[in-house]
Amino acid sequence: MDDEFADTVTVKEGITCTFVDTGAPGTDPLQPAHKRVLRVEATARFQVPPHWHARHTEYVNVVEGRLRVTVDGVMSEIGANDGPARVPPRAVHALDSVPGEVCVVEEWVDPGDKEYELVFRNLFSAPRLEDHSVLTLMNIFWYSESFPGMPGHIVPLEKGLTFLLGRCLAPVLGYERKYKTLKKEQ
Repeated sequence: MDDEFADTVTVKEGITCTFVDTGAPGTDPLQPAHKRVLRVEATARFQVPPHWHARHTEYVNVVEGRLRVTVDGVMSEIGANDGPARVPPRAVHALDSVPGEVCVVEEWVDPGDKEYELVFRNLFSAPRLEDHSVLTLMNIFWYSESFPGMPGHIVPLEKGLTFLLGRCLAPVLGYERKYKTLKKEQ
């Protein structure tokens, strides 16, 4: 992979994400072919706001430290010996590292292919996640079949908002995701 697609990227100060091709065939959801490994230093905080995915199950496995995982309003704190947390399709979920602790987390999806890496590369393409505009985030969401988890979780509203802002308005105003493919453009 060229320099633009480094194996490890900085999410923000104190947080890195490493893209891992495991060599597994990817036929077993607990043995993914591709995953992301996030490392959060004790001085940093990693928070993912409520959102949901239309078609895939997400797995989150803590390798070191603890992570707060909220699924459909129920918060659990998971650690290195707890095994992967499973987030089914359409479940609103959020993540939050424990302040003051190092946290290393593996994340993957099922079904999952190499192209899902684009979601994270696009989210982490700004110096800080907070530097993305709402329109850019909605554009990234639209193309990854992800949606914001709004109060009341009204699916047609969440999908409609993502379509309107991410698919229709963002491209017209120049707020698009940085990477559209993992293939090197000629």
